[in-house]
Amino acid sequence: MQTYREIVLNSIQPDAEHAESVLCRAESPTRQRLAKPARVARGQSRNLSGVLTLLAAATLGFAGNAMADPAKGTLTATGKIPATVNVKHAYLVKGPNAFGDKAVRMLILSEVDQGAHIKSCATMSCTTDKLESGMTVEFDSGPRLLYWFVANGQRVQASGTAEPGSITLTANTPQKLTGKWTHDASGQGGPKIAIEFDAALLKEFTKAR
Repeated sequence: MQTYREIVLNSIQPDAEHAESVLCRAESPTRQRLAKPARVARGQSRNLSGVLTLLAAATLGFAGNAMADPAKGTLTATGKIPATVNVKHAYLVKGPNAFGDKAVRMLILSEVDQGAHIKSCATMSCTTDKLESGMTVEFDSGPRLLYWFVANGQRVQASGTAEPGSITLTANTPQKLTGKWTHDASGQGGPKIAIEFDAALLKEFTKAR
């Protein structure tokens, strides 16, 4: 009857040196005991790596949700130059109105991110300098809302007023405006408005200009 050594050697004849090495490992319980924890450690390392990957993915997912666009909807001009603005961003700022005689809240709706620009401004009027496709809505100026609509790089513009009741607000505080606005201002030369927004106060100004 063949010994265990002979069986192993015969099964891997092409590499006798390797066979001897395999055999030594097989015949050495001490080495087996030492090697086993190393394999477990490697397995644990892989498991830990998997857990960290899942945690990272979850963190990124949360961050993605946290940075979700705070507005959606459309502003549609139907005049001589038709234009549609896909609103994706909303910002709330506070400060003096254009005349500098009254503190107002202004909702800025934009197709592109204006956050960095607004934060860099030192005056209220500066906040809309780079608004090329979107709308501003001024609250607290008087009995009506004041709006200014722009599209196509400000080549299309319209301004007007609207009843405050035309906006449905679920949050209406000095620090936050959240709501839905469905309004047809095309009779005044303005846009058809169908938007939802959730804007926290981004910045407060002390100067109009």
